[in-house]
Amino acid sequence: KYAIVAHGAILLIDGKIDEQWVLETRKLISKKLPEIHENDILYDVRYVDDFFIFGKSNDIFKAVKYLQTFIDNKDFIACSVQNKFYVRPKKLKKGTAMERLKNRINEKFVICAGDSFLDISMLEIADIAISPKNIELKNKNHQILCEECFSTEMLRIAAKSIEECKIKAKLDIA
Repeated sequence: KYAIVAHGAILLIDGKIDEQWVLETRKLISKKLPEIHENDILYDVRYVDDFFIFGKSNDIFKAVKYLQTFIDNKDFIACSVQNKFYVRPKKLKKGTAMERLKNRINEKFVICAGDSFLDISMLEIADIAISPKNIELKNKNHQILCEECFSTEMLRIAAKSIEECKIKAKLDIA
């Protein structure tokens, strides 16, 4: 039913953008994104709905170091996953978005899946976190590891976890 996308900037409900969520996100991250242009280090630079910047580099470590020299490090963070870089407001995190969603729908129990360090803040909040083995969480008791993220295996694990939670909820009520 719910999908948090764009580092938490956008909430989809049944596949449709929740405009109220977007307005709240814009208030949360009031600072304007820095101007970043393609050069010999950065290419395929894209601004995603004025929420964050995404691009690629053949030398990602050099790219992130370069970005850190001119962004406002108090309000923005430059990071990378594989050959992709991101510049996003520090307040824009998937964990913050998950807290917002839990409060909004008054949900106490959530299952989350993620496949990179960008998902860790969200996975830490989850009651059940499904991730590949390379993701290190502080609370490993609620982490379910799988070989590949967003694979058939992960979907099977998520479905099984949801069913187990439904059964436990019925037993707790009875």
